[in-house]
Amino acid sequence: MTHELRLGMAERLRDAHPHLDIRVVCDSGPLGERGSLRSARRAWAAAAPWATHHLVLQDDVRLTGNFLDLVGELIEHRPEGVSSLFVEWGSWTASVARVAALCGAGWAEVVDDYVPTQAVVMPVALAKDVSAWFEEALGGDEPDDVTLRRYLRSAGLTPQVAVPNAVEHRDATSLTGNSRHGMRCATCWTAGATSLSGVDPRRSVTGIDAVPVLAWWGEPGAYFRFRAPTTDEGWRKVPALAALADLGFGEDHVLRLAGDALRRERDTGHARRLIGEHLLSELWIAAFGLGVCAAAAGASPAGEGMETRVGRRALGTMALGAVRNRVPRPLFAKAAAVLTPVVRDAVRVGLAV
Repeated sequence: MTHELRLGMAERLRDAHPHLDIRVVCDSGPLGERGSLRSARRAWAAAAPWATHHLVLQDDVRLTGNFLDLVGELIEHRPEGVSSLFVEWGSWTASVARVAALCGAGWAEVVDDYVPTQAVVMPVALAKDVSAWFEEALGGDEPDDVTLRRYLRSAGLTPQVAVPNAVEHRDATSLTGNSRHGMRCATCWTAGATSLSGVDPRRSVTGIDAVPVLAWWGEPGAYFRFRAPTTDEGWRKVPALAALADLGFGEDHVLRLAGDALRRERDTGHARRLIGEHLLSELWIAAFGLGVCAAAAGASPAGEGMETRVGRRALGTMALGAVRNRVPRPLFAKAAAVLTPVVRDAVRVGLAV
């Protein structure tokens, strides 16, 4: 799916993968959020008559190696499900994907109020229902990812994200105002991945009640989302130290662990100069919370999941996903080099406590 202003991008994606039989669906209407909804409605209606499943790709994605076989394997394990093949590195769902990677699970529940729609596959019958729902929603101003989430919620369906991710998001100028969000890279994508090695596609991390994140939006800092079915969103947001106290880890204890750990880190000085003392401490606390939640979901206290290919990649994107709008892009490589050890140390402590 694309807009006429990015038609060339969609055509290059199609031409680079002739074996996939990609059909370009193009919108020519005015820009804005409904632009994505218009093209998405057409895309979900474009399923081939002989198909059992329908895959919609946005024009700004890169595909992993052996993409078709990988998608076939994913469908085999979730034939009736709605499956996203991407999740951006700073979202709430990214944290669930990291927990899944640490647990060796091939799927993670979508816990945001939108579905990552850069690449989604679902049964054809469901795709037709989605297109019809989008037709009715065109009078509003929701983007397609929020509208899809709303439809699935009404249908009692829970979308899940594949771990590892099968596509990467290209850094292209957004037509719908999302450039202010900064780079939105995948949580755990590796260009050469050709199979789901390192994870079990029969396993999924769902029903998780506490999700930690270092927020890149609003007030910077470490937070948790707790499942709250009686609220409109279904979740409540709590500062991480208070959330960890509710989980049995006192504030003084967590701050002492963070302080001791950051004093041990070789590149703490560089890290402080990049993001500041407060945000560095909050990054450690968020990553510690991730380890705690992964342990509760069944990850090994010894941290074996941290050393798999997907586990290393998932943890390697956590810091940049949070500070992408606070660190200049020329310094991204340096930031990853000095902040990822902080994340890994904190996750290891969280797994073991």
